[in-house]
Amino acid sequence: MGVLDNLLGRKIVFSDEMNEFIEMFKKIELFNNCGKSYSKKIFYNYELENEKNVSKKLNYIRNYKEFVTLENLFITVDRRIGNYQKENDERDFQWTWNKFADIVNKRFMNNTNEINFIKIDNNYSVRFNVKNKRNIYKIFRSNLIELFFKNYTPNMPIFYNNILEIYKNGHIIVGWEGKTIENDIWSKEGIKSTEGKLIIY
Repeated sequence: MGVLDNLLGRKIVFSDEMNEFIEMFKKIELFNNCGKSYSKKIFYNYELENEKNVSKKLNYIRNYKEFVTLENLFITVDRRIGNYQKENDERDFQWTWNKFADIVNKRFMNNTNEINFIKIDNNYSVRFNVKNKRNIYKIFRSNLIELFFKNYTPNMPIFYNNILEIYKNGHIIVGWEGKTIENDIWSKEGIKSTEGKLIIY
């Protein structure tokens, strides 16, 4: 647990909790239950997607009716977290976020020594017939970011940790049903279960 950097007085360390998460992630058997039933209780409501629609919906570049693409779901989540942090964290949140993300990227994004995300994301692209997607790495990095920032703003909205169980159980998220999540771009609240449901496979 060494000091990696210093962000405006904040020492950047991979805490025990973060290191435990990294080790846990290494053991996940990704995608091995896609297409199978799923009945575990998680933070959000969810609906299982038919196999024939998975690739099509993962490749949507725009929302369609009440369906929110996975990328737009992530954008909305990150914007809400950012809105909350800017109001509740007196230090330069965006600079800190970007710097910490850079540190994680340097260690993991294209470095195959610890976790081979190049292979993982390539398997994801081939398995679900999508191009240029780094969704698995995005979820990994965002979990680390949530673990880091909750030490400074414990009430920060959490999303990525709430969806991790889906991936741990060998499924993926295809998107979100319920466009109301995008209506208020200034919202400082996390995505609530009453706003819609996850679409998983």
